[in-house]
Amino acid sequence: SALKTAGTPFDRAVPSEAMLAVLSDVTLVLARRWSRSLRIWRMRRGMRDVVFGEPGGIGLDFEEPQFEEQGSNTGEAISTWRLRATHPPASALKMEEGSELVAINHVRVTERTPRSEVARRISARPVSLTFLLPSDGKQVVGDKEVFPMALSEIVVSELREGLPPLKTSTPPLSSSLQRVAAAKAHGATSVREHQAKRILEELAAWGTLPGSSVPAWVEHLPVSSPLGRRFKAVASLDLFSREPGLLFRVLMYCGDARALVQAGTSSCCWRSLLLDCA
Repeated sequence: SALKTAGTPFDRAVPSEAMLAVLSDVTLVLARRWSRSLRIWRMRRGMRDVVFGEPGGIGLDFEEPQFEEQGSNTGEAISTWRLRATHPPASALKMEEGSELVAINHVRVTERTPRSEVARRISARPVSLTFLLPSDGKQVVGDKEVFPMALSEIVVSELREGLPPLKTSTPPLSSSLQRVAAAKAHGATSVREHQAKRILEELAAWGTLPGSSVPAWVEHLPVSSPLGRRFKAVASLDLFSREPGLLFRVLMYCGDARALVQAGTSSCCWRSLLLDCA
């Protein structure tokens, strides 16, 4: 899993299983046309993914890792696998020189990865290579943005690969599109009026308990609620509690969230009506 790559920076983690399936696809089938969006999204946080599906050379020339002790890989690394130049067919991809090779398919590439291992894994087809673009001292995205962006990549890939494609002609997408079209037809003001009307119609349908003047909303209180037991025994409520529609109309007219909170804390009845079920 890309989230469990130990000992490496999070933004250099290898793609997840579902992500790699999309990034490695070279068939351009309709179900995976969204791979371009995934690549662009990853580029926003400094990652570049390229895939090669044809046999033969790929046209990438790398600078091998350098260590403090020349000729040995036991010293401290001063560089890692970096792109030095491109030749056909890779030159058509317009890759940035100096990009750091961080993964080949699911395998993490570090300064300790030997040349033979890199060559062996690149020879596979199709092969997906993940690069970290040179930052030139500039941070592509903030530290706080890296985690949600990478998490979004994984979640979307898992859902797109694990679930059938959404169709505009079938639910739930068709239902959502119908509601969006209806909302656009009404306009912003009409939408607010429609929502207010719907709420007030629901309130009007509450009514009172059979054979009493106690509002029906009291019946929906928990059995253990002392408020409900008291009102069922003694039908003594203020006007707004007996007619919740009036209370909601007043608060809608105010249109202030602070007024809603203050009203909800003014009495136990209003708290139950306005805050407990919010």
